[in-house]
Amino acid sequence: MQTTNAKPRQFNPLLRCALAIALVAAALFLSLALQVSFGNPFWLFFPVAVIASTWFGGRGPGWLAVALSTLAVLYYFIPPIRSFAIKPRDAPFVFAFIACELIANRLISWRKQIEESLRQSRDELEARVEERTVELKSANDALLNQMAEQRRTEEVHCALPGAHP
Repeated sequence: MQTTNAKPRQFNPLLRCALAIALVAAALFLSLALQVSFGNPFWLFFPVAVIASTWFGGRGPGWLAVALSTLAVLYYFIPPIRSFAIKPRDAPFVFAFIACELIANRLISWRKQIEESLRQSRDELEARVEERTVELKSANDALLNQMAEQRRTEEVHCALPGAHP
């Protein structure tokens, strides 16, 4: 049984932020490209970018993806287009969009944290089992040696003249 105490590889924080930026940029590109064909599918790609950023980059890059996605949606998809102004009738949608992204970020980061905790617990348990196995093997070997020594002592004792079996 082998245990690996290696932690999952963590990328440089700048690379993780670059990943978040790239994923949001890809979501924006896809949303703008598909907007003409399918109406306004922007809501689909940005949460995916937030989830992937949080999963692969961590909580911080996930928050960056939430912020960038929100800005992109406000600027490119909420009327008036190419403005950060929000009309009162669009406010509930914007707040719902932001809330969904915040919840997705939190759930994904929570899941990653739980998985890492479980992985660490499993590794510690494997190490303890391996340690106990070595101790039991050592105790078993000592007991077998003691039994063999006892057998040899009995054989010598029985082989002596005048010894009774």
